Amino acid sequence: MGLKRIMLLACMALTTIAFAAPATASATWLKHEEPIAQNENLEFTGSVNFSIPGVASYECVFHTQATLEAGTTTGRINGSNLTPGTCSGTGALAGCTFAAVHTNGLPWTFHANPGPGNLSMTDHTHTITYANPTTPQCPIHDSTINFGSIIAVPDNTRVVRRVSLSGTGGGGLQVSGELTVLPEETFGFE
Repeated sequence: MGLKRIMLLACMALTTIAFAAPATASATWLKHEEPIAQNENLEFTGSVNFSIPGVASYECVFHTQATLEAGTTTGRINGSNLTPGTCSGTGALAGCTFAAVHTNGLPWTFHANPGPGNLSMTDHTHTITYANPTTPQCPIHDSTINFGSIIAVPDNTRVVRRVSLSGTGGGGLQVSGELTVLPEETFGFE
């Protein structure tokens, strides 16, 4: 058998193997470790800390509702709130009483990133209203805060129980916290 014929048979064999190999599944949301067939709703709840190091910080209970879009790794935050009565401040915000925290521009989009194993969200804002603005106890005006980039790292990508937050925003703002995913041990991504 000639060299050309051997090369041709080898190429044909490699081509057959390549087409017979199973295709790699595209990234998607999971429910009970299976790809979701329809959009699914979930919630995140927990404590979030917002700080400008050396200046001020506040920590609040955070609760949000989200929808995972079937066949994608895109999700939408449909409703979100920081519970004002649970907020406490330090530094320049130590004497401030939070009256309301409004979310702007909902829904916010977030994405699952299977490669690095995280969720990411960019460019969303909250407007904070203080019950006692511009007083000696709270020298801050009501403010709108832009969160530039938030990363949520899950404890397990296939079955997410909780996520750890980290991120940055305008004016040197840093975000951290931990949120529980509800319903528990149901959703994930790959």
